[in-house]
Amino acid sequence: MKTPFALPIMSGIQTLLFTLMLCQAASAGKLDEFEKDVTSDSEKNNSEHTTRRNSSRGKVDDDNDLFFDLFYDIFVDTVWQAGQASYVKTTNMGMDEKLIVSDGYNVKAKFIGEKIVPLVRIDVSTGKAESDVDLEGFRIELGYGPIAIHHKRTTFSEHNPKDKLELRQSFLSYRMTLSDEFELDVGIGEYGVEGNDTNTQGAISFSGIWSGNSGFGLEYRFVNVRGDLIKLNDHE
Repeated sequence: MKTPFALPIMSGIQTLLFTLMLCQAASAGKLDEFEKDVTSDSEKNNSEHTTRRNSSRGKVDDDNDLFFDLFYDIFVDTVWQAGQASYVKTTNMGMDEKLIVSDGYNVKAKFIGEKIVPLVRIDVSTGKAESDVDLEGFRIELGYGPIAIHHKRTTFSEHNPKDKLELRQSFLSYRMTLSDEFELDVGIGEYGVEGNDTNTQGAISFSGIWSGNSGFGLEYRFVNVRGDLIKLNDHE
């Protein structure tokens, strides 16, 4: 029976999420040390940012202006058309034909259960980040065409000493259909770390999804957090 959402349950694969981040935090440190390394004192960071705000503007000649304008036009046109393709794909769901987005740019109509630009998607993950650290994750995505919101919550539980750390992220995303098999997303939102203390910081996200005709696919998600309270790169 087909369902309107994809529900992959990955029982160990997403341990990469925590393992990669622990590498940045000198992985011998466990949850308290990880929390301490990715969060920082705001006054210290504000002082550092103030000393770094020394910049100078370079001189740009006419050729560079022309190149920038040309690049900007191509980039904006691609981003707009890819978003429009997501909209066309969704609004014509179920049609068995190629849909014209623009000259030379066609996509297939969306079908129920397709991983590209889903209407509803739920991911559940469980596994071990280290021998004595368990993880449980939950992610939900709701969207229509190029616009989506998604929320993810990952909980890490350490056995000895007994401790718990939770990572939360919420994003508003722009979903671009570059082909019938490939989707690229960019989002803005916030990232939270809750352990001994609770810290929340603005963040940006990027993700790429490739879905083959056989049902096999690959996904990569990246979140960058660079603020006064949290500094980390979250890969998945």
